Amino acid sequence: MTINQNDRDFLKFNGVYFEQARLGFLHGMPPATLAHMEHLYKTYLDKNFILTAWCSACVVDMMVRLSRWWEGVQQEEVEAPSLATMAGLDFLCDPPEAIGGETAALTIEDVPRPRPADSRPKSRRGRPKKTA
Repeated sequence: MTINQNDRDFLKFNGVYFEQARLGFLHGMPPATLAHMEHLYKTYLDKNFILTAWCSACVVDMMVRLSRWWEGVQQEEVEAPSLATMAGLDFLCDPPEAIGGETAALTIEDVPRPRPADSRPKSRRGRPKKTA
């Protein structure tokens, strides 16, 4: 099954919710993210699925199933040989040295340095104290 690249990016970005669901809770998941997860479940797993969003056990169960499916998809991608491997090529394009010509070596001056720490005293928050 082919998965849309936007859906792949969304699942990778929100992988923390899969880990939370496996531990049995979901904390801080926005409603829009939950709605998109439900959409992905309906699209790729079960088109007749109905989620009861106020039931936390139902939401966690859906997320666990979706995470198992997502891990299976990622495992298939790792096991599937790439086109370059099947063709016997180590790379599909020229190495960077051949494209740009000569490459200049980095010197110490080229490496960015951290900014010096600010020596000014930090301002106090809140209302200033009254002086008599």
